[in-house]
Amino acid sequence: MLGVRRKFDAAFGEGAVRIVRETDKSVAVVARDLGVVAQTLGN
Repeated sequence: MLGVRRKFDAAFGEGAVRIVRETDKSVAVVARDLGVVAQTLGN
């Protein structure tokens, strides 16, 4: 069975991108911390 598809609002995405840009954390680390797929955040 596949997982449940979650929807994130624009504010969540903007915040996630801001964390990556303003810290020394990689996309993979931030994605793991936020519970999202790294490829999704990278896109």
